[in-house]
Amino acid sequence: MKKIVLGFILGFGMCLTVTVSAESAKEFILTNLKFPVFLNGSEYVNNDLPFMNYKGNTYVPLKITGEILGTRVNWNEEHRRVEIGTPVQNDKLEIIQNYKRQNINAIDFQGEIFVSFSRYLDEYTGGRQYFTYDADKKELIAKHVGKSIVINDGAITGSQGFIHYGTTYVKESVINEILDLIKMESEKLAEKEEYQKLKNYFKVDNKTLLPGNTTVSVTSAFSSNNQSVLDDVAELINQLGDDAQLLFEFYAQEIQKQNPQYGLQINFFILGDRVHDIGIVQIDANGVIKNSNIVNKVDVSKVNLN
Repeated sequence: MKKIVLGFILGFGMCLTVTVSAESAKEFILTNLKFPVFLNGSEYVNNDLPFMNYKGNTYVPLKITGEILGTRVNWNEEHRRVEIGTPVQNDKLEIIQNYKRQNINAIDFQGEIFVSFSRYLDEYTGGRQYFTYDADKKELIAKHVGKSIVINDGAITGSQGFIHYGTTYVKESVINEILDLIKMESEKLAEKEEYQKLKNYFKVDNKTLLPGNTTVSVTSAFSSNNQSVLDDVAELINQLGDDAQLLFEFYAQEIQKQNPQYGLQINFFILGDRVHDIGIVQIDANGVIKNSNIVNKVDVSKVNLN
């Protein structure tokens, strides 16, 4: 398979004078391609700025790359650097304070609303537990639905997310789309046999209203004097893996709806020879999950009666 590398800078219509030592200078020999390149079904030919081959990789002039992708490519003489995309001045960003909730800031950029990622999820929608950050790729990853959000160093045209004065802002519509997909995935999982098994194992009998009369506390512990049954419960959680989090949360939300005027704090355990902590889910009176920490694996060898 041929590889395309976007990175060989040609065609800026300028000549740069750079002084380098003989020790640091390197010579790269590129050759003409021996195969055609098709763009949207038509062969692409540019004799002035041709695509080139270097050790099996196809190099594309950045200027042409910008034209193909519809992205601005520019040489910044002041900073002596190549800039891809449209740089945005801070005065082009409209800051919106207390957006939808107290302490949630948002930015209006090119007619799109970008919200403070952590604050928006913590204070408004819930769901922060579904995202992890890949520092190498600079991406927020929602593993349950296979989605990722690229976080740019600044606001540029086409951004889904960017850093502004140390805070991560993400397009509100993108966050809500991913949260909707996760909700749909939870509902699909709840239709499966595994969910009914989980509900049968972790029945809720007692509820305690915590001081302050705002939150109901529940302990949902499964216990058995039958080793094979204990093994079955542990194996169910292991089988669910990351989906265990979605199903325990879905179950907790069902319980919270029984007393919708109160928030809910529910702790899940398996009781064998000792207490095996499965996790905790906390939901506010609006049904929003504020905190969730559920294991995705149980050591079956340690869930025993001896």
